[in-house]
Amino acid sequence: MTLRNRFRLVLAVLAFTAVAALALIGVGAYLRGESVDLLSRELRADHLLVELQSCMLDTQRQMAYFSASLADAGADAGGDSEAATTGRIQDELKESLNASFASCREQSNALKIGALDLSSAELQDVARESDLLLADWTYVAENIDRDFVAAVTRQQTAAQPRSEALFASVFPSAVTSVRASVVQAREALASISMQIDRMLLVCLAFGFMVIGVVLYGLIARLSYGMQVLTDGAIAFGRGDLEHTLLLFGDDEFGRISSEMNRMATDLNRTTDLLAHHAKKLEANLKTLKETQADLVREQRMAALGGLVAGVAHEVNTPLGVAFTAGTFCRDRFVALQALQSQGPVSDDELQAAMEDGADALALMIDNLAKAAHLIESFKQVAVDRGQPDTRHIKIDSWLSKVITSLSPLTKRHTIEVQCGAPVDLECTLAAGELEQVISNLIVNSVVHAFPDEHRQKLDGGPKVEVKVDVRESAMWIHVVDNGRGMPPEELAQVFEPFFTTKRGEGGSGLGMHIVHQIVHDRFEGSISGQSSLGEGTTWVIQIPYPTLALAFGS
Repeated sequence: MTLRNRFRLVLAVLAFTAVAALALIGVGAYLRGESVDLLSRELRADHLLVELQSCMLDTQRQMAYFSASLADAGADAGGDSEAATTGRIQDELKESLNASFASCREQSNALKIGALDLSSAELQDVARESDLLLADWTYVAENIDRDFVAAVTRQQTAAQPRSEALFASVFPSAVTSVRASVVQAREALASISMQIDRMLLVCLAFGFMVIGVVLYGLIARLSYGMQVLTDGAIAFGRGDLEHTLLLFGDDEFGRISSEMNRMATDLNRTTDLLAHHAKKLEANLKTLKETQADLVREQRMAALGGLVAGVAHEVNTPLGVAFTAGTFCRDRFVALQALQSQGPVSDDELQAAMEDGADALALMIDNLAKAAHLIESFKQVAVDRGQPDTRHIKIDSWLSKVITSLSPLTKRHTIEVQCGAPVDLECTLAAGELEQVISNLIVNSVVHAFPDEHRQKLDGGPKVEVKVDVRESAMWIHVVDNGRGMPPEELAQVFEPFFTTKRGEGGSGLGMHIVHQIVHDRFEGSISGQSSLGEGTTWVIQIPYPTLALAFGS
């Protein structure tokens, strides 16, 4: 049974109990009313009987008194005065008896009505006998003035037995019967009241007992269900998906328990599936990182290859000049040696050969020095790119070497690169990674920032400026160009891997991504770009210190 149906059952039992109690109260009120009415009629009949008995007794005493008075007056009558006295007594007797007769008849009539309501034979006998006795007494009273002696005699001979029977047996029997009926009515009223009260108590007790049993079961189910659901929620919150809720039944708790157990099973299955996918994703991420590292290495090797090509191109000219000068010097000395073997050499010829040799050697030394300087710069840059370790450097000289290493590319595109850094600023940093960051930014400007249509608008030609500053516990590097700039949608995606605007022209889309990765991962810093179309681009790099990749001091 569902909790809702249990609540409905409680309400139904409560309503049934209330209706039954109201019905019992109504029946009890009706039965009590009937009993009270019966008791009232019995008490009224008793009162009428007593009143009639009292009236009849009083009338009997008056009859006896006046009969005696009339008899005495008749025996002593001897003149007019006695006759007048006897007449006065007769009148008084008739007036008094008529009043008593009227009162007794009224009470007898009321008693007859009560006897009919109660169906009492005793009361009917009393009323009938009282009426007969009253008739006898009325006859006597009506004949007193004609013959009072004979009337008294008849009254005593005819009414006396009936009067004695009425007062000796009829009235006592009727009084006893009426009093017994009153007692029975009272007992019936008390019995009915007690039975109704008992039935009402039994009805209420049964109803509340049923309600109590149902409520106890409902509260017990609620308490147990809430406890089991709470324990299950705590277990699931701890991650114990093996926990099982032991709630059975077709009510709400049973359905919730079943659904939570099913949910836990599904979550457990999903967790296993997610763990499997997580392992696959971890493996894929590892592969991706390895691939990314390979791409970074390849990019570095490609940059190193470009560096080697630039070195070959730049060193070729001074070495060629030095080689030509050396060859000329050798040929001049060989010719001088040949002249000497043929005979003495003149001072002029010797002086000319020595001047030519000195000029050739000077030219050769000068060009070899240029080549040595270039090779030294390229060598240091190549070493920095080839190893991730940190080393102690002077920022201004190191930055000049980086710019020099890019001169083959910048000269070919006729782009001027300027650099600025505090003099004698020394630090220990991962020079190779930072050189790659600056090189990639400069190369990115060379490749993307200066299309032909934009070059024609520039006063002073294309320029790229690299500035280094140290403040607020950080090294700040600004790479600024006066190129075409970038629209907001390109700037928002510039650090995403494989994003390039030169897809069909050899662009890989990894250069700026590698810059972002090195700045964030290796130097624990940040890089941001500021650009708008036609106004150039500014890259701002913030590198905090001290870190594993950057520290100041000797």
